[in-house]
Amino acid sequence: MHVPGLYPFFRRHVQRGFDEQGLAQPALVDYVSELLTHFAKSNALFPFHHTDGRPVETIAGLLMASLTGDTTKPTHAHETLVLHHLADYTLFMSGVFRERLRHRGQIGYYRDHGRDAFARCARLEANPQRASVFRRVSHDFEPISNALDRLWRRRLPVAPGAELSPLAALWRA
Repeated sequence: MHVPGLYPFFRRHVQRGFDEQGLAQPALVDYVSELLTHFAKSNALFPFHHTDGRPVETIAGLLMASLTGDTTKPTHAHETLVLHHLADYTLFMSGVFRERLRHRGQIGYYRDHGRDAFARCARLEANPQRASVFRRVSHDFEPISNALDRLWRRRLPVAPGAELSPLAALWRA
């Protein structure tokens, strides 16, 4: 489901940014635009919860949830759902919140887990076109993450010293 106006906004900027980086494959641009639109919703970052109600906020927590059913009974569908979220989450965080991860020394950790999660998603995906996009993101995770970082800093900047999240830049002007 698209938030009216938000998907076209992201698609236009992703298309331009990915054109500059040689990543402008239409299916990839569509996928990343959908990802940004999805994570623009505040509840989308942490959709899984522990049995005590706390959100699962870490890569390790998501991996445990997918393997052990920490949040619900483990099923293949649940594992795939959590794995797909992990893949998207790592790409989003490593591209949009790069400085936060760099400050914590976690950028490589997110890239490695993201690359692996997209490769696993590609193997599990029944739709050949979607599996192809997942393979592409896995193979080019770092350049795609770098392109998202450039996109965020150049096309959607937040004023230095502002106490706004990067997503808040969408609602200015």
